[in-house]
Amino acid sequence: MDSVEYSEWLAFDAIEPIGSRRDDYNAAMQCALHANMNRKVGAKAYEPLDFMPFMPQETEDEKQARLQKEFEAWARTYNANLKK
Repeated sequence: MDSVEYSEWLAFDAIEPIGSRRDDYNAAMQCALHANMNRKVGAKAYEPLDFMPFMPQETEDEKQARLQKEFEAWARTYNANLKK
């Protein structure tokens, strides 16, 4: 594996997590689904991160900045591969 391929995998992992983080998120999605099916009418809907207390909570601005950086990393990698 060369550095370009490694960078591609890092960018992919930033967008679509690989491994146990992905499993944790999938389990949290199931918990949120079950909790939302049984919540009271008018109550705030649960989100998967509500069931992942070990994950750092980020503000909306922090989330947008992170997603922008992830997209830029993906775009750089994708564009570099197109130029080959």
